Amino acid sequence: MLERAAKMLNPSTDLEELSRRAFVQLDGVSDEWIKGLTVEKVAGGQISDPDNEAMAAMAKDGRSPCCIEAK
Repeated sequence: MLERAAKMLNPSTDLEELSRRAFVQLDGVSDEWIKGLTVEKVAGGQISDPDNEAMAAMAKDGRSPCCIEAK
């Protein structure tokens, strides 16, 4: 998993237990409801493809991608 490769999680973390404890199911909020939403895109608010590639390369090399400089 990318999270483990990027050292964002301890290798011993139980991902299923973490997901059960970290997320709350809200009444009326389903995957279908979320898929129907329109999300406004803000100019400059998205990560560019070069930044995604840089983060992936850093994680693959064992470096932390949390500190790359945005372009």
